[in-house]
This record gives sequence, C-alpha cells and structure tokens, in this order.
Amino acid sequence: MRGGKVTLTLFILKDRLEFIRRFYETAAKPFEEIKRKIGESEAPYDNPPYSEDGLPPFLDEWQEAEESLQFLGHACVSMLAAVLRLYFNVWERELGRTLDDSCREQGWINKYAACFKRNFGIDFRDGPSDLSLLEEIVLARNRIQHPEYIASPGPNYSRSDLEKLPRALFIDDVERLLFMDEGKRLTPWLTPCVSVPGEKLRKALEQVGTFADWLERQIAKRLARDI
Repeated sequence: MRGGKVTLTLFILKDRLEFIRRFYETAAKPFEEIKRKIGESEAPYDNPPYSEDGLPPFLDEWQEAEESLQFLGHACVSMLAAVLRLYFNVWERELGRTLDDSCREQGWINKYAACFKRNFGIDFRDGPSDLSLLEEIVLARNRIQHPEYIASPGPNYSRSDLEKLPRALFIDDVERLLFMDEGKRLTPWLTPCVSVPGEKLRKALEQVGTFADWLERQIAKRLARDI
C-alpha cells in the first residue's frame, strides 16, 4: 500500500510537470512566430514603415512578443513552484512529519531539507539535482508574484537574492555580464530581471522530476526498513 502511494504521488507530479511543459510550448508558438517573421522580414513584417529614427523596423512588435514570452515563462515558474510545494505537502501528510518551529532555515525548501534530514536521514544535498535551483524556483516565484517597481518591465532579483544564489539560472546572459561581474554596482533599482526562456524552464522542470525520482527512492528505502 505504501509503495503504491509512492508511485501515485510521483505519477501525479510527473503529470503536472508534463502539463506545464506542454502548456508553455503550445502558448509560446504565436509569439515565437512573430519574432521569427520579423527577423526574416516575412509578411506582414516585410514592408516596414518609413522612419528616420535608426531603430530596427517593427521593434515594438518584437519587444511585445518577447515580453509575452517572458510573462508566459513567469506563469509557468509560478505553477512549478506551487506544484513542488503541493508535492511536499503530500509527503508531510503521508509521513506524519509536519514542519514546526524547530526548522529555523530560511525558505520552505530549506525547511523541508532540514526536516527530512533530521527525521529520516535523507540529505537533499546527496541527490542528483541542484538544490540551489529548487530554491531559486521558489524565490523566482516570490519575485514574480510580488514585484516592487511599477516602471520595471518585469520582476527583478534583489541584491539579497543574488547573494544567496550567485549562479542563478533565471538571468539573461547579457544581464549576467552587465550585472553579475560587477556586483558592487548593483542598486535596488538596477538588478537583473527574472528571465525564464523556454530552455531554462525545461531545465527546471527536468531538475524537479529528477529530484522527485531520487527522493521517492530514498523514502521507499526508509519505509521498507521500518516494516
């Protein structure tokens, strides 16, 4: 019975991860197509209006498509963080070990890590996934859901975020060069955006799935030992 529940829990998680992947890839297609057509000067972007400003033609349309893709990525990361939290909630109930005030760690990922290590001898750092990426998924969701500046085109990491996660995944490569190599220049209003393109979202989904595979094997070993 216990083994069946482990399998069911993992099955549901994987089903949710696959849904998020399919949702992103389906919803991204029209915006990616706009960017492609602009880049290749295909209709209706083959006859740019006259302009003397020196900017690339259809720049506003390209930027709007890119912002739409980022918004989609942000929505998917938020869904991923929620699914991961619900996954841990299931194991809280199944294992009868709820988080309590003795878990002093910052962030609920680290609280669960401490709880599993103390109660079951399962150290998340021994797993095949990058624990800091799981932490970043939650942190990114918080920044997305609670932006600080209305003038910013999207949510930004804070200086304290980057101190916790100096190799954060969800940072654009150009902004990484601009900001991360000169960390002392960071200001509260000039920090990297939370950038979630498709390839980075897919990596995050893969890491969560890999982590869950490993965790369930560790839980199954402990449950079998206790029988």
